[in-house]
Amino acid sequence: MTIGIGCDIGGTFTDLLLIDETTGTAHVEKVLTTPDDPSRAIETGLRSLDAMAPGTVREAAMLVHGTTLVINAVIERKGARTGLITTRGFRDVLEIGREKRYDGNDLQIRFPEPLVTRPLRTEVDERVHTSGRVLTPLDEATVEAAVKKLVDGGVQSIAVCLLNSFANPAHEVRVGEIAARVAPDIPVTLSHQVLRELKEYERTTTTVINAYAKPVVDRYLQRLDGRLHDVGFGGEFLLMQSSGGLNSAAMARQFPVQIIESGPAAGMIGAAHYARLAGFDKVLAFDMGGTTAKMCLVMQGRVGRVNELEVDRVHRFKRGSGIPVRVPVVDLMEIGAGGGSIAKVSAKGTMEVGPESASAMPGPVSYGQGGTEPTVSDADLVLGYLNPSYFLGGRMPLDREKAAAAIEIELGIPLGLSTEKAAWGIHSLVNENMASAAKVYVAEKGESPSSCAIVAFGGAGPVHAYDLARRIGARTVVIPPRAGVASAFGMLIAPASYDTVRTHRTRARKADAAQLEPVYAQMQDEARAGLPKSAKPESVWFERSADVRYVGQGYDVSVPVTPQMLKQGALEPALRAAFNEVYLKLYGRVFDELELEVMSLRVTAFAPGKTFADAAPVPKDGTVAAAARRDAWCPVSEAFVEHAVYHRAALPAGATVQGPAIVEEPESTTIVGKGATMTVDASGSLVVRVPDLQVRATGGGRIDAVTLEMLWRRLGSSVDELAAALVRTSFSSVIRDVNDYACGVFDAQARLLVRSTDSTPGIAGGLAPMLKHMLEKIPPHTLREGDVLIGNDPWHGSGHHNDIFVVTPAFHEGRLIGFDACSAHHVDIGGRRATTESRDNYEEGLRIPVSRLYKAGEPNEDVFAFIASNVRLAETVLGDLRAQCAANHVGCERLRELCVEQGWADFQPLADEIIRRSEELARAEIERIPDGQYVHEAPIEVIDGQAIRLKVTVTVKGDELTVDYSGSSPQVRPAVNCTIRYTAAYSMFAVLALLNLPVQGNDGSMRPIRIVAEEGSVVNAKFPAPVFARTSIGNFIPETIFSALAPALPDRVVAASGSTPLWAQYIFGKRRDGTSFAPLNAANGGLGARAGQDGVSCLTFPVNIGNTPVEILESDIPALVKRRELWEDSAGAGRFRGGLGQRFEMVVLDGDIGPDGNFLIGFRGGRYFFPVPGLLGGADGPNGRLVINGKVATGGGDASVPPGGTMLCEIPGGAGLGDPRERSRELIERDIAYGYISEQKAREAYGWERAVEAAK
Repeated sequence: MTIGIGCDIGGTFTDLLLIDETTGTAHVEKVLTTPDDPSRAIETGLRSLDAMAPGTVREAAMLVHGTTLVINAVIERKGARTGLITTRGFRDVLEIGREKRYDGNDLQIRFPEPLVTRPLRTEVDERVHTSGRVLTPLDEATVEAAVKKLVDGGVQSIAVCLLNSFANPAHEVRVGEIAARVAPDIPVTLSHQVLRELKEYERTTTTVINAYAKPVVDRYLQRLDGRLHDVGFGGEFLLMQSSGGLNSAAMARQFPVQIIESGPAAGMIGAAHYARLAGFDKVLAFDMGGTTAKMCLVMQGRVGRVNELEVDRVHRFKRGSGIPVRVPVVDLMEIGAGGGSIAKVSAKGTMEVGPESASAMPGPVSYGQGGTEPTVSDADLVLGYLNPSYFLGGRMPLDREKAAAAIEIELGIPLGLSTEKAAWGIHSLVNENMASAAKVYVAEKGESPSSCAIVAFGGAGPVHAYDLARRIGARTVVIPPRAGVASAFGMLIAPASYDTVRTHRTRARKADAAQLEPVYAQMQDEARAGLPKSAKPESVWFERSADVRYVGQGYDVSVPVTPQMLKQGALEPALRAAFNEVYLKLYGRVFDELELEVMSLRVTAFAPGKTFADAAPVPKDGTVAAAARRDAWCPVSEAFVEHAVYHRAALPAGATVQGPAIVEEPESTTIVGKGATMTVDASGSLVVRVPDLQVRATGGGRIDAVTLEMLWRRLGSSVDELAAALVRTSFSSVIRDVNDYACGVFDAQARLLVRSTDSTPGIAGGLAPMLKHMLEKIPPHTLREGDVLIGNDPWHGSGHHNDIFVVTPAFHEGRLIGFDACSAHHVDIGGRRATTESRDNYEEGLRIPVSRLYKAGEPNEDVFAFIASNVRLAETVLGDLRAQCAANHVGCERLRELCVEQGWADFQPLADEIIRRSEELARAEIERIPDGQYVHEAPIEVIDGQAIRLKVTVTVKGDELTVDYSGSSPQVRPAVNCTIRYTAAYSMFAVLALLNLPVQGNDGSMRPIRIVAEEGSVVNAKFPAPVFARTSIGNFIPETIFSALAPALPDRVVAASGSTPLWAQYIFGKRRDGTSFAPLNAANGGLGARAGQDGVSCLTFPVNIGNTPVEILESDIPALVKRRELWEDSAGAGRFRGGLGQRFEMVVLDGDIGPDGNFLIGFRGGRYFFPVPGLLGGADGPNGRLVINGKVATGGGDASVPPGGTMLCEIPGGAGLGDPRERSRELIERDIAYGYISEQKAREAYGWERAVEAAK
């Protein structure tokens, strides 16, 4: 007899499952979690299990543990005091991050604080090249000094992350040895042992989290060891990893980051198990609890995995607002949809549900614990799905009357809905939110949700699974037994595993199987050694893979690498075949003419998990009779209908139930819809077959508040899916890393409805005018399905040729219903290289007249050839154009699907309502601004020997607002002028951001806003003025508007930012083999201060362009980055200071530059002559400075930098807001301690004195 125990620690309950491997006999216990010491709850639960089955705990062969200990330590900031040792010039990598705004419209944006404070981030002298070559030997004296400094600072753990250590870890190893000698009692984490992969920011965050959690996990496991000993357990103790595999406590002590997300992973493995038993090999595992819903695609019984997650998000469901962790994790999609999700009337006048939750306290209104806001659980109760006297098996009665009253008062009356319709709206909307997310998630994997069965668990999962299945087109729902302890069961059957990764960047054509085999063999040995000691060598198996991409793309595809592939000598043909199979499934196309590149190698070692006999409490025989009947809402009938109610424990295997029906059990309730059939399979799972019923169309009449919100969100989801497809399939770093693009959805009248979340404002503002221009040239009635339009005229788009617009008309049943559009900055467009020295627009590259890029689905080869013959990097440009076309196709399919699902000929009524409500919201917000004229005028830069002035007059009259630039400087000779479209784009961005509307900028919200500028001025240049570097002036537009409106909106404005204008380097050159390189590198200054908080350091604004990782940049070009660090004293003082700027320095290396020595850099930047202006009494930030080859440059331009030549950018911090004398002493002294400001600056700017001096 082999007994296993699974233990899952949740936020409220700790679940324990004891099961006999041979008989399947099981015992379940739930005890309250003890957050102060989770091991106490485990001991309590084990003693309870032992009381149920005396002696079984002592006899148990294994105990598997899943925990949220690590992620909670990060979120609650309860980890060890940690220090960091890194390469000189890079101690601020943790704080600088990727420099991108996760929400381009949020002026109050925040990021999580680094886990290592700046005083505990130390530097050592050393440097390794991306090839692994040592450029500067390790100075061991600096290592000893760094370790001693950290010891003196009281650190309890040390993280070491040196630049390019993935390529050569020798220096890191030596640092670890010195640290062990100098501070033998302090644990050390070396980055190459945690993650041997390039990208310094992600490797550093992952390493730091490992170090931060190490002492916490060690102490916890010591306590748990003692408690397990006390209860008599002497078997093997294993922990669940985030990857879905088990490993030893010793592994968790060394690499605690591997268990950061272990609980949810186990639940998905349990779901996969029951899906196999039910006969399904393609499954969407669905776990819905009180706060969130999680989903995971399971294929052939295996859960999907990815290699990164985010933790400690400022906004839980906004990607990019947290800390990245690069470890293998089960591929979960999580959204804010649970039983406790709150429903309310939105600012748009629609109903919205979540992501805010009532949590356990006060909980839903029906709990009777003081909750007043209606929730999903309240709606489920009112709809008759939940039994008020049998919730949690009758331990917690629910109050239906209170729930109904809250729904009526908070939603029904305001929205003009009956209580029942409002309750159905809540249930329907939360399901729609989950369905939209599921469709995007599954589609990104190259699968169709309609081909998946849903396996539902969690307290709320079975209640919502049936309607969710209807919405995504799934035909089967499986509710496994023991759904309440699915995670504990999943842990017991999971295999043991250990993952290894190693960056190995090489072109596929150069990849030699004979050279790769030893690398893989070494990685296998490492992976085998990482498995638990109990793993039998003969049972271990390995999975090899490689991260592969087209050269130039930024997203990799994991490709299996079999032993047979490595026996063929030339690897490229077999690798391409394997790559094509995966890539085709994900993106629907392959490009055999493009070269492949291997980025990383991966090996995972597995040892088999346990196989438990299934003996769920299912009766062997008995009659199937309903225990009761009650009315519940039926969406097919749109009325309350009598449902048969069954107790799950009384249903025998083989039982069949016809819907409408409800199956109750203590932990959850299962809904079986009208027309559906449910059977109980041999394992005890409930298998529900969903009929193919037609959804009742809403028709062409009034769209109610629930439907409007549902479909509005769906349009937003579709355009973000379009953007995600563009990023995944693009070739240039400008799109994939810098995110210089915008996407939008339009109706058939060419009105912009929604745009992608990540849109760059300057490009987004060009979407609508460019589409209107295109339709003037190619009228809508001439368009055919499969047509794709292209154009890039700066006077109709976003202000320069590099931004190419691609528009695809969407059709439904032969009728034009709308358009999907995307524009992206292309790395080359011919003409003069990226420069401000163009004499006119004709020198700035190819101007593409409005044309059909595709005609009825067939490529217009003449246009493709014309573009290819006029640009330097044809493969990259054409690759990005194809990515734009493919992305638009995704968006058009979603529009067509929307019409099919709603039974509409088109979606014009929805578009009309979106435009109407958006306009009303904008007008109402403008009306809150006091009428008047608000004027600001200031010089922004000296260009071509003259000071450029921007003057803006913002006139507010009632519910309309005019932005007038009359009086601004005339257009200039250098290529820094703005077209009126670019000026309008950034003007709209600024005004809409200040209005803080609950809708994105669309044609409706922009209607009350008018932009005026004199033709021939720098903000309305007349053709053929040069305009390539229009950011040099255009980026100043938002701060100019903010300054004008500051007296009227002091609590909303943002002070001027040091990242304005865009600081970027356009780098061009050729390698010795004749291949070209042309990356764009952005480096950003500090965001200006906001009312109530300081600005963010090194953050892009107003464009939304992140940086390129140093290790990527150095592997792409023959140059070395010497430093990327915060610039002390660069922030403008104020009651709230600006964010800090940065120093970015690069040196050109001799070695891989072509014989002409050609290494050109086109420089963009600003603030060279005028400082960053303070606001409302705040102080200025400093001037920017550019030093080329040791000489200070007087502005942007182009330079040829020879080997050994250098470039230094000093990018200013943001300006201050409010009187500096009002800043708190505590914040001033923190800034001094962190090295953000010097004591001298503190005295001069803030009047600060040391406490001793002040006391005199």
